[in-house]
Amino acid sequence: MTKKVSWKKIIGWCLAVLVVASIISINVYQQQEQKSDKPVIKIGLIYPMTGAMGYLGKDVLNSAQMVLDKANSNPDRYFNYKLIAQDDELKAANTITIAHKMLDMDGVHLIMSSWSGPSSAIKPLMIENDKILFIDSYADLSDGKNIFNCSVTGSDLAPAALDFIFKWKFKNVGLIFQQVPGGVEILNIMEPKLKEKGITYEKYLYDGKELDAFRTMVARVKSNNHDLVILYGWAPGIVFIAREIKSQEFDMPLLGFDTVETANYDFTYFDGFYEVGKPYNAEWENFLKSKHPDAVYMYDAMNVIVNTYEKAGRALKRIPTTKEFRDTMYQQRDYQGLIGNVHLEDNGLLRVPTFLKQIKNKRIIPLEE
Repeated sequence: MTKKVSWKKIIGWCLAVLVVASIISINVYQQQEQKSDKPVIKIGLIYPMTGAMGYLGKDVLNSAQMVLDKANSNPDRYFNYKLIAQDDELKAANTITIAHKMLDMDGVHLIMSSWSGPSSAIKPLMIENDKILFIDSYADLSDGKNIFNCSVTGSDLAPAALDFIFKWKFKNVGLIFQQVPGGVEILNIMEPKLKEKGITYEKYLYDGKELDAFRTMVARVKSNNHDLVILYGWAPGIVFIAREIKSQEFDMPLLGFDTVETANYDFTYFDGFYEVGKPYNAEWENFLKSKHPDAVYMYDAMNVIVNTYEKAGRALKRIPTTKEFRDTMYQQRDYQGLIGNVHLEDNGLLRVPTFLKQIKNKRIIPLEE
């Protein structure tokens, strides 16, 4: 005969289960609260996440999150770290709007941005609010107080390009340069040296995005029979130039500034392409899942930031002010990262090594100096 179970017992069991579940939930919640019971450092990341340069922003975001995830998993950390990332589409106006929001509404302690245009646009805002801005720019924008640049700069890149020209005894050079601050700085350094050495050169300057204009420009460069062509620019323009170089069967030696990684050039067609810029190591690509040096810069810069906050926090027992963060960072001038030795200079430049590279057999090969 089947034994009947009373509804009272069923209800009792359900209540018991609910009580146990509640206790477990409370314990889990308390554990989570205990884990997060630390001051929070909010870091803003403003990068292009969509458009022609969107893939770079996604790589950079991945590198930044890797560092912060590792930091947050350390039970001995002094702070919790939260990344607030926004897409500016590489448009300075968007960068300013996003930076205002991050400072006024999100309460970020530090912002990281990309390249000369967007970084120049928000530099005054960061100084006005006395906040730290980390950038990655070829242009000389750092000030050692609020603005810190982890990169090679025009003062590194221009001499490296000139050394390449002089070493290989090129006499007729074409200079395809986008008119952004970094390109202007490099060109201004190179021109007097080219004149001094008696090297003939012609400038092909651009700032537009019209495909027809690039087609005409590349045809003009090709007709002048230069023995070396130097490229400086960013997507989408530099991508259009690459397409025209390929379609017009360009056969002159080419030298770029981290151009292959930036523009996703066809390694098959551009075999032999030389470039100067940041270091490259295939192991970094495997680790960060990115060919672009910006991902390496971000990984190293974020580690500098976290280490500085941790060091300052332990000493002060609180979140440091901008001045205290800066003073703590300057206690150490050399930082070892994926990219090699990063040296912090008085002007706020975290100088990284400059390398000569070449595309060989669909791979980026660092060349010995």
